Amino acid sequence: MITFARFGALRSIPFGLTLMLDMNLSAFPRQERQARMDLMKAGLKRRGDRYAEDDDNGAFLDAILCTRDACAIFYTDTAEDGTLLLPASPVSELIEFFKSNVQWSISAGENADDEVEQWQSKIVQIAPQLVETLLITRHAPTPFDPSLFYRQNRDLSDQDISASLNHKIDQAKHLHAHHLPPPPIMHQVRQILDTRCDQPAMINLPQAIDYEVIAAALQANMTADAKPLQDLLAHHHIQMPTMIALDQLHRLLINPAKGYLQRKIALQQTNKEIDPEEPLMLDGLGRYQLKDLLIDALATGAFDGQSLNQVMQPSTILRQLKMSQAAPLLSVYYDSVLPAGVNRLSSFDEQILNIEQLMLQYHASMQDVDHAWAELDDKQYSAMITDTADQTILINTPAMQTALIAKVPSAQADRWLRVLPSAARINHLMRYYLSHLAWQIHRQTTEDEVIKGHGSSFWQFDKPTNDLAYFGLDTKECLIRLRPITAAAAEVQLVNFIAFALMLQKQPLVLPAMLGLMMAHQSDEMSWDPKYFSAWLNGDYEEHYGSSAWQLLLKDCDVMAELTKTAPLAQVLYGQLPQIFMQSV
Repeated sequence: MITFARFGALRSIPFGLTLMLDMNLSAFPRQERQARMDLMKAGLKRRGDRYAEDDDNGAFLDAILCTRDACAIFYTDTAEDGTLLLPASPVSELIEFFKSNVQWSISAGENADDEVEQWQSKIVQIAPQLVETLLITRHAPTPFDPSLFYRQNRDLSDQDISASLNHKIDQAKHLHAHHLPPPPIMHQVRQILDTRCDQPAMINLPQAIDYEVIAAALQANMTADAKPLQDLLAHHHIQMPTMIALDQLHRLLINPAKGYLQRKIALQQTNKEIDPEEPLMLDGLGRYQLKDLLIDALATGAFDGQSLNQVMQPSTILRQLKMSQAAPLLSVYYDSVLPAGVNRLSSFDEQILNIEQLMLQYHASMQDVDHAWAELDDKQYSAMITDTADQTILINTPAMQTALIAKVPSAQADRWLRVLPSAARINHLMRYYLSHLAWQIHRQTTEDEVIKGHGSSFWQFDKPTNDLAYFGLDTKECLIRLRPITAAAAEVQLVNFIAFALMLQKQPLVLPAMLGLMMAHQSDEMSWDPKYFSAWLNGDYEEHYGSSAWQLLLKDCDVMAELTKTAPLAQVLYGQLPQIFMQSV
């Protein structure tokens, strides 16, 4: 009969064989849970109070004492990431007891000579290590591990008594394991794994000529010759979509590896551990969400002419928000964005102060661009932020029209003014550029308007970064301007980006937007070295080389050699971006 039970449920009941599972330090003995209303945990202890750790240690001792024949204790010694794990403290103490607290001795008999006594003394010295080898058996992590199928024959010296005895122990363990060989299907799996080096690669990366062909087709499309691009798409069996969202296009350009692999395999997501305690401080995402809500509230005009420090107090804002279009901000007081405790309102006040400083900085920077802003009250927040809405923009792609869904201003707007709660990183700047192109098509910008400067976009970021250098911009300025371009030119560029995004879903093209801008900024291939791309290689960006998608794509490849192949395509796609971005007129 086999009985399954938790520790302590079957005390004082003898068993022939006892198996203990999951005996890791993190799982056993149980840790006391934090409970605010538990008086025993609050320090008001009394005689007889139970302690979970003592209960588990006692149950462990009972299980050992009630075992008649044999006891096996299982624990995991290596995590998935290679971290060494420890056994439970009672297990470690039991092993240490057999190693150190037992007086090992061997009777040599009355007629033993000096040499025999020396060997016996050596055995007594190495007995603790031999006991650990005998007691602990390390199992293979998978049923097709090489250790289950192959054994290494070692040449042992007769003088090395420690290695000889360890070998004897290993032979005894292997003899027991020999009675339970791996099933036939695992032999087949092992055979496939042993011969996989002779198999062709699962992912074939494009050659330099492939990138050159794509670059030539996109370059021809920019000169009003769409035939090469049509032929290229037909060759790869790619059909232009009837509808695509700008956010989807942006995601594909930022991480082509994920775009290529997401429809082929399931990419493992790294789940962060959820803290059981309520947060007492705002994290980065919380600050972004709160700032975004505050900026949206300012854009409605609900707080025009008022100082944020005065109006955004709990007693005032609750009344005002209920009567305004900024009512979504009211939910901040009730949802989980703000931290718990005394920092709940102080965090809100801190972000209000940051937004007020950001708006003042934005107003001062715009005065350098347009002197008319000097007469604009710095508290007319709605006048400094352009209203946007989701628009369906028709684009003439090869052989058909594609509807692009993007959040842009109306077609009648002459300027796009926006304040963002994010830093000026490449992924945000790339989204800015794609949105600007979509808006140019939506408003049908003409050559006349380009000359007059109508259709410019002004985006104020929360803080500058070194990424601005790849656009030829000052890394200390937060206000970024995009020059207007004609609707026809914007349409050609968007068609190229859409075609490239569709092709990278068919081919593993190693050209994320960040690296494309780096290569376009530094066109001299002789100056390329790993240090130039260190921000991407070392994981300074969210979609970096160390992510699961890129590791699957480039694990066994020379990264720099693959990047060098993409240089012609990078120049065609991203070479003209620095000409559009600017920080002053």
